[in-house]
Amino acid sequence: MLIAPYPGLQFMTYTEVNKNWGTTYSYDINQILMCCSFLRVYLLMRFALIVSKFMNPRSKRIALMNGCRASHMFAVKALMKESPYQFILITIALTIYLFGY
Repeated sequence: MLIAPYPGLQFMTYTEVNKNWGTTYSYDINQILMCCSFLRVYLLMRFALIVSKFMNPRSKRIALMNGCRASHMFAVKALMKESPYQFILITIALTIYLFGY
């Protein structure tokens, strides 16, 4: 959670040289940290799956009685089966937000 752009790093850069093409790439440290901070969305999605009704102890017990594991992927599949349009809408909105930056 500590990966975020910081005020003191606005003038620091990361430089990479490509000898094959004879070019030099220069990136701002804050831009790299900002791209890495989008990984925090994964934690929010995982939390949403854990608090759903498909990851509670009762669901896990029923899944074990039927010979499967109630994991995160099980919760995703169950949510897709229960409300596919809402799941697609949320997924599209998240990807537009993440890749639109």
